[in-house]
Formats: sequence, C-alpha cells, structure tokens
Amino acid sequence: MPVTNYPIFEPAKRKKIYFEFFSLGFICLGTVAFVWMKSQAEIHPAVFWIVTIFFILSFVPLIVTLILNHYKIDFKRGKFKGNLVLGKNEIRIAEKTVLLDTIETIHFINDDFFIRYERNKWISPKISSGVGNICSIKTKDGKNYQFNFYQSHDNELVKAEVLLRWYHSKKILNTNNLNQILNENN
Repeated sequence: MPVTNYPIFEPAKRKKIYFEFFSLGFICLGTVAFVWMKSQAEIHPAVFWIVTIFFILSFVPLIVTLILNHYKIDFKRGKFKGNLVLGKNEIRIAEKTVLLDTIETIHFINDDFFIRYERNKWISPKISSGVGNICSIKTKDGKNYQFNFYQSHDNELVKAEVLLRWYHSKKILNTNNLNQILNENN
C-alpha cells in the first residue's frame, strides 16, 4: 500500500481587505460628489470640472486592479503545519495519529490546486495557491477533524487511489466522494 503525504495548511484568523474595496469606496465617494453637484442650481465651472474629473478618475483604480488580479496568485495568509499522511491502518494529521478502526467517516473536497485559474472571481486574485482542499474526519467517539491541505497538481489525491478504495471497502469513505475524487461516473 502506498503512503501519500499532503501538506496541511492552517489559515490565519485575520482577514485580508482587498484594494478593490477601497476602489469601490472611491467610486461611491465620486458618485455622491457628482450627484450633489448635479442637484445644485448654480455651481462654479471650476467646481463642475473638478467633480467631473474626480468622478471619472474614481473608476481608474478599480479597472487597474481588476486587470492586475487577472494575473495575481491568491496567496492565503497562514502556515503549513505538518502533513496529512494516508496509510492502510492509520491517518496522521500533523502530529496526531488516528487509527482507521476509530474513524466513522472521512470526506475530501479536492478541487483546488496550485495555479488553478478561477474565472468566476472578479474582486480577488484569479489564480489559486492550491490550499483550498478540505479533509473532514469524524471518529466513532465524536471527535471531528477538519483541515485544509495543499495539492500542487490537479486532482493529486488520485495518487492515493489504492488507499481510497481501501477506505471505501472499510465503509468510511462513501461512494459519491470516491467517484468525485477519481472522476468516475457510476
């Protein structure tokens, strides 16, 4: 049986505020100034042109960041803490060992990999860093483990096919999740 390692990623608790939100705030400020200017009966021509130019230029930061995000990698804040090691009789999560006999269910979401292009994102960077994969383990004594792990290539979890089929035969990995991982249509 092969033993397969996947680095475990622990995301940081702090959230990152994207520059795009500041750009959107700048656009809102420009819009409010423009609407205010239009509601005034008499306005000095210099004020009119300053507000109009401010309103037009308020869109520039957003457009520039949207173009730059097309090529930017979405590096998540956090750190790698050990490895997920899949074995025939046990699963190691960093320094913790969980025996296969004590596991009730295991579930993988493995649709992320390094340099995956995400077309549907527009606010954040479009290229993934590969740490968005999730493994959830529920033990028979009620403990739950959920953590992110890293894949450097598309569906790298397939390398552990023999172990995944072994987990399925032990009835801890359900058929739908196994088919999703192995891209089988049964």
